[in-house]
Amino acid sequence: MFHLTKNFSKVRWEKSHSSILTVLLICSVILNLLLARKIRDVTETSRLLHLQLNSPVLVPGSKAPEFFASTPDGNKEFLNYADAQVPTVLY
Repeated sequence: MFHLTKNFSKVRWEKSHSSILTVLLICSVILNLLLARKIRDVTETSRLLHLQLNSPVLVPGSKAPEFFASTPDGNKEFLNYADAQVPTVLY
């Protein structure tokens, strides 16, 4: 009788052990899918940023767009190079 109880306990432990491993495997697959999606998004953003940085925004002879900028003391100023009467060199 003791032998049967011991075998039954062993089978139950193996089933429990296999259930735990199955749950861990499913969690691992889900996490891998989420990480792959995140990597794909970051890669796409990086590619778009790279394209944007490599393409010139201003070509020689074009007019710079107007924009707001902060002065060293923190005030906001509006800059519009198109209104300037003299050529402006940006570098």
